Amino acid sequence: LADHGYDADEEIQMNGFFIAVGPDIKFHHKIETVDNIDLYPFILKLLDIPIPEKIDGKTSLLQFIN
Repeated sequence: LADHGYDADEEIQMNGFFIAVGPDIKFHHKIETVDNIDLYPFILKLLDIPIPEKIDGKTSLLQFIN
């Protein structure tokens, strides 16, 4: 539990939101909840930086890049 007393995994109202817009992002796609750690490989790919082999983030968000 976090300091505020709510379990963010169980309380949908505790989730943040993520919006990505740009020339390399597929238009008008909605996705389910994503872990912040998974944004790392997504941003690396957008910036054309090689993604290290050993990272904690999953590359599932890369499907939303053109």
